[in-house]
Amino acid sequence: MVKKSFIVIQTLILLFIVRFTLSLCGIKTVLFWLAKKKTPVLSDSIRFNTKNINFASRLVPYCSCFVKAVAFKMSMSNDVTMKLVIGVIRNPTFASHAWIVSEDKIIFGKIAHIQNYVSIIEIQ
Repeated sequence: MVKKSFIVIQTLILLFIVRFTLSLCGIKTVLFWLAKKKTPVLSDSIRFNTKNINFASRLVPYCSCFVKAVAFKMSMSNDVTMKLVIGVIRNPTFASHAWIVSEDKIIFGKIAHIQNYVSIIEIQ
């Protein structure tokens, strides 16, 4: 139980760091940071990391899908098959979304009608 609580706290800190960096330095810095992948793996379990990020994100103000997807990608930095995808849609209004794909399967950030989004950026 102590280890799980510690991982939730690490996840919360990671989300705050990503959100803070995005606010102060912009998306280029966050993407550069993501490319470095120097974050320790929180857990080997996709399901466990998904649950932790979705729980902890409720405590981080303005925690967008992009912030959560970056944190997820960083928490699973051992898996080189994962890609961060940013997509857009214009039906009837403009919207964007970020999610994680591994071997052509969405593993984090799936939403309704995601197949209608057009991928504009994919980051390995």
